[in-house]
Amino acid sequence: MAADSLLLRQGNASGITASVVKLVDRRAGASSESREWAFQREVEAALYGNGYAGQTGAVYRLLKRSGVQGGTLPLKKACIQEGIVTQAEFEWLRDYLGDVRSFTLIPLDALRSALSVYGREERSKALVAALGLALPDDWEEDEEDEDGEEEEDGEEEEEDGEEEEDCEEEDDDGEDDEDNDDASVAATEVMDEQREEEGFSSDAEPEEAVTSPPGTAAPPHVASERKKVKLAKFEVSAALARQLDALDAHRAVALNVERAGGCVVSATRESDRARILRFIQWMNDTIAFKSPPTLTVFAHSRIGPVAHQYIKELVEKHGRKYSYAAKMAASFVIAAKFVASRRTTTTANAAGDTPVAQLAALHRQCRQQARQQDQFDVSGKAEFLDWEAVQRVRVAAEKALGSAKTKAAKLKLIRDVTILRLLADQPPDRVGVVRTLRLGGSLKRKPDGSYELDLSEPGAHKTSAVFGATRTSINASISPWLDRYITAAEIPADGHIFHARGDKRVVIAPSAWSKCVKATFARHGDVALCPKDARASFITFLRSDDHDDETVKAAATAMRHSSKIQASATYDKGLSDGT
Repeated sequence: MAADSLLLRQGNASGITASVVKLVDRRAGASSESREWAFQREVEAALYGNGYAGQTGAVYRLLKRSGVQGGTLPLKKACIQEGIVTQAEFEWLRDYLGDVRSFTLIPLDALRSALSVYGREERSKALVAALGLALPDDWEEDEEDEDGEEEEDGEEEEEDGEEEEDCEEEDDDGEDDEDNDDASVAATEVMDEQREEEGFSSDAEPEEAVTSPPGTAAPPHVASERKKVKLAKFEVSAALARQLDALDAHRAVALNVERAGGCVVSATRESDRARILRFIQWMNDTIAFKSPPTLTVFAHSRIGPVAHQYIKELVEKHGRKYSYAAKMAASFVIAAKFVASRRTTTTANAAGDTPVAQLAALHRQCRQQARQQDQFDVSGKAEFLDWEAVQRVRVAAEKALGSAKTKAAKLKLIRDVTILRLLADQPPDRVGVVRTLRLGGSLKRKPDGSYELDLSEPGAHKTSAVFGATRTSINASISPWLDRYITAAEIPADGHIFHARGDKRVVIAPSAWSKCVKATFARHGDVALCPKDARASFITFLRSDDHDDETVKAAATAMRHSSKIQASATYDKGLSDGT
């Protein structure tokens, strides 16, 4: 097919312009027939209305919630060498968008499914008309719905074996009745006076999708003494999902006069989204809403007492530390500030406190308690492995591989060794960097067969704004194991090394990755060491042995954290043990 015949049609409706192109999907396992595609950039501009100003994950999240994200076709110059697109096709598509570096195509059938989840609105109706799509199946039903809008299930299917939530509802265990009554009254008011829906979709929503899973991931490791209960499945309404996407866009776009600070990396945004959803789920299960909950609950004048009740349960019923509670409260402040920025008036209680002020005070108090708790709590610390023991675990895994008999056992052990090599043969990188390794993306194979870690894109990792773009070589001892695992696991050219079950183009969820690493250490070393503690093990070794200051500083740079963080008790366990 000639490159100039790629454009199938271009349409315009209600001021929205969208194009349809025809292209063969040449990835492994795809049909050889041409398919019709839409530009993700144009879809983002149409649905969220602010052009191509910055990178967010709004459309990615929509596709992910709809279960069709795996069918999208990300294209960049490297795809020409990989045979996914011809040079003429790539140049035509790129120039059609305005000479961009990379872009993503969405199959029209997948987009139609996603628009069914998005719902019937002026923007989505205009996009359907511009693309010449048939109306999504659910839209006709929406016309008969009294509210004109349906709920959707915004939760992702849980990864097999993920840890259960430990901040869930359970029977009353005799907490102070007066405090609970006051908080319950406040909670009831929040439910009864939930404010009218607002359209929180005015921030920029363009560019490529962030590759991180949406926010209902399980919390960090739960100590054995903590109580575990299961909340009923929480259905996220279409309105709440759109508001969460708009919040994500609000924080991700590079320039935003409504935001006090700079843009926020995807890993942090994902964590905040998960915590906000967790709190809304708790409210929904504790005291029934009269209508599906949305972010507008964070504008209620007594959201502070409700959040206080939730955090009290986290600490007293479920044994969570105040450091965890402080993170939850910080996410609530973010949601409240976002909602407040969309309102012309701000609600205050009798004492003159705004919802933001209430939640900010709760956050400060949790942080204060966390500092005290960290200073005096020396019991119940998780088991730890020193750096020498980490090396022994790696060796044990390699020995186990030598005696494996079945193909499945060998694959699992090759993966174990690959993980351990990545964590033990070089200064362990940030958890998110290793978890999200993708062929042709952050992990590139060099002509000599070795590998390069390419973190040259903005937002490539949590501290990219501080450390900037980097391209570094992977230790030579790791490359053969990467080759073995990529071959054995049949990782596609654009696939994630560590991926979600059943889809190698979707990165493994943070909670599932933590569980995987801990299980790997437990299998070969009897201690379930988490990825962050593998970093701590190396830092403790580095700072407790005979290494000069330059070496220690160089390691901090290689591990993408500051020397101050490196020297803290969070990482230097020798310091925290008083040695």
